[in-house]
Amino acid sequence: MKKYLWRNRHDKPNVRIKGKVFPIRDQNGNWHEPDTAEGDRIYWEILTGKRAEAKRSWSAAIELLRESDRWADISPRYRADLEPVLAYIEEKIGKSDVTRLTQADIYAAMDANKHRVRFANYLPVAISMIFKVVVRRRWMTDNPAAGIEKLRVPKERQKPHVPWTDQAVQTIREYGEPIPRLIFELGVGSVQRPGDLVDFVWGDFDGEALRLRQNKSGKPLWLLHAHPNCLRRSRPPKRQ
Repeated sequence: MKKYLWRNRHDKPNVRIKGKVFPIRDQNGNWHEPDTAEGDRIYWEILTGKRAEAKRSWSAAIELLRESDRWADISPRYRADLEPVLAYIEEKIGKSDVTRLTQADIYAAMDANKHRVRFANYLPVAISMIFKVVVRRRWMTDNPAAGIEKLRVPKERQKPHVPWTDQAVQTIREYGEPIPRLIFELGVGSVQRPGDLVDFVWGDFDGEALRLRQNKSGKPLWLLHAHPNCLRRSRPPKRQ
């Protein structure tokens, strides 16, 4: 008689060892009874720790994501946010079967990274993108990352928003160097993310309006209320 067999509430066969549960499923996500040939093979691979890297592994799924049109359509700025998360997933579970992930696993990974809340909240975002590719490949029929609740930044770690005083604004406009003052005026006039400000070129400003495309969202904007005098004051002198 096989040891450590355990059936979940759906009466599906699993191997339970030291509190960890391993479903007797193949790489296609199909369940197998332990008294069948395939179930027996999976059982002994679990028991001996010799399960081969899954063909439908996280590494394979991440590679499919990077090759997808969806990934190509994402802005470079957004991809830069996601890449460390993908690297983390690949390091932790790259060889594991992607179809075995549960919502509980995602929450556990987020809790393990709650000391860096922003990174933790990117985990379900990245996993959801991976699963959208996986579902299209018919590796799975659902997305376990759907509906995951984000972590909140603890109050003691929240940084209050402190607006500039009128005196501070006057001071930088009167005494600031050209480049810092230019960056300041672009921020005030466009109200865009810092990552967008560094991409502006003088051709984006026609004297009355400022045209831009947001890095993260890809959304084009035409700002009619940019202050031309501020921009002209801040423009660096021409090189001789």
